[in-house]
Formats: sequence, structure tokens, C-alpha cells
Amino acid sequence: MQQDMDKAYKESVDFWDSAYAMTEEEKEEALKEGVAEDDWRGLAPSPTILKFVELISDCDKFLDYGCGYGWASIAAAKSGCKDVTAVEVVKNAVDLTEFYSKLYGVGDRVKTKLVDYDWMGNQPEGSFDGFFCGNVLDVVPMKSTRSILTAAKKILKKGARIIVTMNYYAEPKDDPERNIKFEEGKYLFVNGVLRMMSLTDDEWKELLGEYFTVVEVVHFAWPGEEEEKRRLFYLTND
Repeated sequence: MQQDMDKAYKESVDFWDSAYAMTEEEKEEALKEGVAEDDWRGLAPSPTILKFVELISDCDKFLDYGCGYGWASIAAAKSGCKDVTAVEVVKNAVDLTEFYSKLYGVGDRVKTKLVDYDWMGNQPEGSFDGFFCGNVLDVVPMKSTRSILTAAKKILKKGARIIVTMNYYAEPKDDPERNIKFEEGKYLFVNGVLRMMSLTDDEWKELLGEYFTVVEVVHFAWPGEEEEKRRLFYLTND
């Protein structure tokens, strides 16, 4: 099964690399249109998450782990943090974060890095005091999730504040018509690609609590969603 999960991880990386692709024509069009002073706020998938990112942006060094298109890095920089590092294992996401950071005027504050799986574990202890990890821990196998949490524990200072967001909980039930299949009662595959490790709120609280103090759990929705089922965990490294 571990070999299968390793294969699933690689396929998932390939999937997200494709999802974050932006053509040069699209970039040129975005540059031509330009942005207004507060347009960066609209990058956040939810006002709730944005509020929490702004809350911890008075830190000295902010790490956006699995930055996607970089909205949290941009928000942290715009909200006062002068040293933001945005990392990804997906090349197109790194390119997109770099592009948006420059577009929104914080390219001097946001450092982007394409990293390998072991990057965080090789960083010095106590390197960061602010940490954001959005929809990463629940889209990889458990072995990878624990590896990320172990490394995060090492590189975060005492008292560091942490935000982790998750997808909603999905009942482990196969749906052949939508090409949805579950493995081990928690790994959700769509068209053969691992898309989520589905755990309940309590299961996540227990897991995260092995590494950090769980301060608050907040539910929110993305645009167009009627129910607030997605999860945000606000943690501290005590």
C-alpha cells in the first residue's frame, strides 16, 4: 500500500502542477488590466481565512507552505510582515505566486521557492514565527502529513502562530458515477487521482494536537458554497 501511496502522491503533484498553469498570454492580459490598491483582498478564497492570516501577519518571518497561487503570502506581506517565504513542490504554483506577488506590489517581501519533499526538514530550528498551510495536509497520504507536521514543529519558534485549513469532511462512500473511490476508509480518489484524506474535525484535532496546541476551529465556505463545512485550525507552538 505504501508504494501505492507514493505513486498517488506523485500523481497528485502532477495534477496540481497542471491546475496552476498560467499562459504567458494570460499574464500579459493581467498586467495590462492592472490592479487597484485593495484588489489583493479578493485573492483570498474566504474572508474568514483572510482575517486569520491578517491576525498573524505581525510576525517577523512568515512561511506559506504549499502556497498555491500565493494569496496568503501576498496577504501577509500587505498586512505588515516584511519577510515572507512561499514554497511549493509544484513549479507552476511557484511561478504563479511570483507573478502575483509582483503584480500586487510585494515582490520585494515575498521570496518564492520550488522545493522538494524534504525541504522543511532541512531548515534551521526556530526559523519562522508565522505559518500558513492551506489545503495541503489533507490532500497527501498520512505519512506525508505527519512528516510535514514534524518538520513544522522543528522550524517554528516557541509561541509561533499557525493556521491550517482543510477541505470539508467527506463520508467514505464510493460513487462510481462520479469516478469517486475511497481507500482505507479515508483516501478519496477522483478519476484515480488522490484528492483528499478525509478525517473528521475531532480526528484532525487529535492529530494536530500531537504537535501543537489547538486554540480554535472555525468553519467557513468558499464562494458559491451554501454551507460552511470547510475547516480552519488556529494553532500555537507552545
